[in-house]
Amino acid sequence: MLKNIKKIWELLNKKQKWMLILLLGMTIVGTGIELLAVSAINPFVETISNPDVLNDENALIARFYTWLGKPNYTSFLVMILAGIIAIYIVKNAYLLTLYNFQYKFSFDNQRLMERELLDSYLEREYTFHLKHNSAELQRNVLQDVMGMYHTLSSGLMLITEGGVCLALFVYLLYLDKTITIGVVAFLLLIFGLYTAVFGKRNDKIGVESRRASAMRVQWVQQSLGGIKEIKILGREGFFIRNYDINSAIYAKRQRQYQMTVTAPRPIMEAAGISALLGVIAFKLLRGVNATYFMSTLTTFAVAAFRVLPSFGRLSGAYGAIAFQRSAVEEVYDGIMKARTEKEGLSKVTKTKDKIDMKEGITCKDVTYRYPDSDKDIFKNVNISIPKNKSVAFIGPSGAGKTTLVDVILGILFPTAGEVLIDDKRIDQNLDAWHNMIGYIPQTIYLMDDSIRKNIAFGIADDEVEDARIWEVLKEVQLYDFVKELPDGLDTFIGEGGARISGGQRQRIGIARALYTNPEVLVLDEATSALDSETEAAIMDAINSLMGSRTMIIIAHRLTTVENCDIIYQVKNKKVTKTTLKNK
Repeated sequence: MLKNIKKIWELLNKKQKWMLILLLGMTIVGTGIELLAVSAINPFVETISNPDVLNDENALIARFYTWLGKPNYTSFLVMILAGIIAIYIVKNAYLLTLYNFQYKFSFDNQRLMERELLDSYLEREYTFHLKHNSAELQRNVLQDVMGMYHTLSSGLMLITEGGVCLALFVYLLYLDKTITIGVVAFLLLIFGLYTAVFGKRNDKIGVESRRASAMRVQWVQQSLGGIKEIKILGREGFFIRNYDINSAIYAKRQRQYQMTVTAPRPIMEAAGISALLGVIAFKLLRGVNATYFMSTLTTFAVAAFRVLPSFGRLSGAYGAIAFQRSAVEEVYDGIMKARTEKEGLSKVTKTKDKIDMKEGITCKDVTYRYPDSDKDIFKNVNISIPKNKSVAFIGPSGAGKTTLVDVILGILFPTAGEVLIDDKRIDQNLDAWHNMIGYIPQTIYLMDDSIRKNIAFGIADDEVEDARIWEVLKEVQLYDFVKELPDGLDTFIGEGGARISGGQRQRIGIARALYTNPEVLVLDEATSALDSETEAAIMDAINSLMGSRTMIIIAHRLTTVENCDIIYQVKNKKVTKTTLKNK
């Protein structure tokens, strides 16, 4: 438990730590007010049950009575009641302020932590995303950070409720040692049994719940992402069953967890009342006069009303911390690793500059193998891509064409060798290199948004240039189509471009790549999923760009690359220059 709290403390920045310290200070004050509210009942009951106490010079209530000028008995009781009412109003107003501060601290900083974790994922190397399922990453950002702050709030609850319980314990010990020790000892025994039984169990079901949660997200993504094929093939049942299997596991683990959080309160209530009445019965059997219990029992009843729920919350908070342990570790590892990687780059800022390419791109003795693999994808590659020339990569599936281009793009880094722009290494000038590139993948990712936002992808609204969008729409032969739409550039195209044709989706992808007027255009099998007629139309648009830009094209169909200036064949870990037989 302490290890989890320590990890969360390390993740907080200086301002957040000071806010947390302030919150703890406010919590301690709240504990004092809670004690005052409980203890205020005793003088009132004592004065009613024994009016002669006002004449006892050693009694605290008598001193207070004298300080007020010894008003008449009824007026004094009313004054005490008014004081108790004021104390409870102030106490609960303060607690509301404290809760509001707690919620503000938790939810505001949860948002910042979610953003930092998402940022850490987006900044990771491309290989990181090849090894991690997107559903797991979504869970980490949207659920695990929430779990981490639940752990922090549970830790604060342990301190808050523990402080209240300790303060009331000392006060009740002053009133009656036997009853207090008997009740508290029994409650601590129950609390110890609970933590021993449910501590490790909650840790285990927390891990299983997280795993099932990620699988639920994954099956929802796969179900909705492949809806067209699912409907055609009638496979709805398969996806529903697999979702339901993981959903059932998640529901079961959540039920078990909620029971371990909820159960302590009624258990502690039953245990506390039983212990209190049991000790009183013991005292009565020992011959203690029942009138002795009048004021003491009233105070114990009020204290029990406050303390017993606290013991329940303490048990629940302990269980919550155990349940969220794996979530805290995941968030901690993700953010701390990202922070460590950024330490050496803290002074580096994003640049909008481009490399002044005069000659072209060169791969010099480039070898690549994926992390955790001992198999080279390709070895000692030496190729040149001259400026404003069109270069194609062909070869069988799995030969490494896309991997080689990913190395040239700078999203994968060579195991050996280097990629140069003239005499500059791209890994030392990544931002400037990426500012030169327009990339068209085989499957275009389209947002459920307007044509404008899909072309000006990731660019703030106030920075989008509509004139430039219309220019690229002309280049990809979509100008007339968009112009005739009632909403023009504001037309929503649906999730994944579901409201437009495949050819139009691909043209929007090309328009997006051209929007920044790139010097280098990369097409990764950009037409392979299209029919011949649509491919021919799009290739006409692409061919019209040849000579004005450096173009890198990956293709299976030889007709796609027949107009390229240079053709490289990727095969058997080697890259060699070749020509088309019919060219």
